[in-house]
Amino acid sequence: MLGKNPPGVVGYNAVTLRKTAPRLAKKRMTLEVLDELGPVVSSWLTSAETTWVRAASRECARTFSRNVPATNVHFVYLESAEVPVIASSVVEQKHSNMYSPLKAWRLAAGEIHCLLSCESRAYRSLARRMLRHRDVVLASVRLNGNTLMCVDASFRRDPDVVLTAIKENGNSLRLADDSLKRDQRFVRRACESRGSALMHAHAHVKANRDVVLAAVSQNGNALAHAAKQFQWDREVVLIAVKRTGAALQFAERFCGDRHIVWEAINQDGLALRFAAERFRRHRDYVVAAVSQCGDALQYASDPFKRDRALVLSAVARSGTALQHADDRLRRDRNIVMAAVAHRGYSVRYAHESFRHDREIMLAAVTEEGWCLQYAGPAICGDRDVVLAGVKQNGLCLRHADDKIRSDHGVVLAAVTQAGDALCYADDSLKQDPEILAAANRSNRLAAMRDSFYVE
Repeated sequence: MLGKNPPGVVGYNAVTLRKTAPRLAKKRMTLEVLDELGPVVSSWLTSAETTWVRAASRECARTFSRNVPATNVHFVYLESAEVPVIASSVVEQKHSNMYSPLKAWRLAAGEIHCLLSCESRAYRSLARRMLRHRDVVLASVRLNGNTLMCVDASFRRDPDVVLTAIKENGNSLRLADDSLKRDQRFVRRACESRGSALMHAHAHVKANRDVVLAAVSQNGNALAHAAKQFQWDREVVLIAVKRTGAALQFAERFCGDRHIVWEAINQDGLALRFAAERFRRHRDYVVAAVSQCGDALQYASDPFKRDRALVLSAVARSGTALQHADDRLRRDRNIVMAAVAHRGYSVRYAHESFRHDREIMLAAVTEEGWCLQYAGPAICGDRDVVLAGVKQNGLCLRHADDKIRSDHGVVLAAVTQAGDALCYADDSLKQDPEILAAANRSNRLAAMRDSFYVE
């Protein structure tokens, strides 16, 4: 073995494999994995090594995957006479055929930084050799822009490599060579992809109007990193707030400008927070903000928080806006029902009397099972309410009445949704064959979903 492996990665030493499976080299099995991985990997291997690896790859996956979870991605490496080189990538597909070896290779390229930080000297050497190849670097930064910190300085001066990294993560410009940070044409191209890249540009580039316009057109918040003169430029600010309403916070001079504030709150209602006080008292602006985002109600002046029609409109768009309503309106049944229908969790902001209201709590747990924790004792003992809750989130069984935890139908529904809910069931049901089977099936499906997430 090549020392301690990074999480989720299994490495194999060629010498060890030849000892444990000497017949592989003789079989000369044909496996087109290397062809799928492309010419980059193939070019690292001699014809003899390629023949052996084609035979070893499939046998490795079949022989050694028994010792690790079946849903893991396995990367098989070959250690040559001089330095380790990547030989092949295979995916154990006992439960799914959705991943090709090519996708496995792309995932491996995106995790090169993990190889560089692991304890094994062989893996670090492997990663360094991989990062000498431009195609590998491009594949890696395409998946993880921060890999740019691990590559040779020559690649940090390569416009294509750096631009590819920036497309994945705008902050990757900070890792680029200073020559690129000073290049107005390059920074403009970068900002067209990720406006946030402006943050790491050289000061004189931040003072270039074309660069700033490209940045705020892609991400209005890039206005925060532009030269001060552009935060006072009405045209630039208008473009910024049309793209990102919250950019209004970086243009204090225009927080009282009717047109700019109007554009900002229509793009993001929460931008009302940065508007001048007079706009928070202006009905047209408050209505526009709440219509875009119900939670903007928190930034309106107090009279609007007592306006029943406006509050009803706000909670219908964002149930959590109920917390910003006047206390009198939190007792209004229609408003509370509208809030929990949109976001069950908002029942916590309603008057306490509604925690004993069967209809309200049924609507809340149907939308968000965890809301059962806010229900009164009588509701927690109501089979229909609890059943609706566990169908949405099986783990809310923990808040059910003891009598309900011994109900076979409710517990079965809970473990079907979340296998771990079994621990909250009554002891008399924890060994029930049907419930155990449902819990195990649910846990397997959850593990598969977690393990199969690639992109």
